[in-house]
Formats: sequence, structure tokens, C-alpha cells
Amino acid sequence: YRNKTSCWCCIMKHAKTFGSIVIGLLAGSCVNMAIVMLNVKILFPTEISFEDSKAFGEYISTLPRLAFVVVWLAHLGQTAVGGYAAAILTKRAMPVYIVAVLTMIGTVVNQLNLPAPLWTWFEILLHPIVAIFIVHCTIPQKRDTKKG
Repeated sequence: YRNKTSCWCCIMKHAKTFGSIVIGLLAGSCVNMAIVMLNVKILFPTEISFEDSKAFGEYISTLPRLAFVVVWLAHLGQTAVGGYAAAILTKRAMPVYIVAVLTMIGTVVNQLNLPAPLWTWFEILLHPIVAIFIVHCTIPQKRDTKKG
């Protein structure tokens, strides 16, 4: 009986972790898309379509640096909000790091598909820093209760 109970608890713990990762990614993606759409409404000319990759690539190459900073904020916002949601749901660090790694992978794919300046690759290094900050700020640290 004990083994079945502990197995069920283990399954539920993993299901909760998986669910927190999915919810974190969804919450972070909503923030990312909200910032990107706001950026598109402000900076993006209406005569260029996302479907026309050549015209879109040419337009991206003419953007000012500030436009890429907004994209950084969108991606790092996804890591921060998604990581925070995962941390709140599980009180564990691993889901936060998984959300950050999956966001980093999405950032790399985005960088490979769009003609962005070389300096924008620096953003990838910031995702783990944001994740560590979220973990440090939201998950209670275990304190040594032994008095020496």
C-alpha cells in the first residue's frame, strides 16, 4: 500500500511540475506577444507583411537599436513572468530554469530566422541571470537551523 501511495505522490509531483512549466510558458508568451504587438503597432509600417520574408528582413536590418531593446524586453519578460508563474506554482527552482531554457531556445531560433545585428546575441546570456534572480526572489531559501 505504501508503494502505491508514494508512487501516486511522485506522479502528482511531476504532473504539478509539468503543469507549472506549461502555465509559465503560456503566461510568459502572453507577455512576450503583448510587448511585440505593441512594438509592431508603434514601429512597424503597414505596407510590410510578416509573410513577405524578404521585405521583412530588409525592414529588420534598418531598425534602430531601440527596436531590438524592445524585443529583448519581450523575451526577457517571457522568462521573468513565465519563471515567476512556475516558481509560485511549485516553489521549486527547476521549473523556472526549464522555462528559461525553453525561452532561450526560442530566442536562438528567432535570431537564426531574422537578420538581427550581431550584438543582439548577447540577450541569450541574460535569460539564466533573469531565472536565477526569479528563483532567488520567489522561492524561500532553506536555512541551516543548526546552531554551531
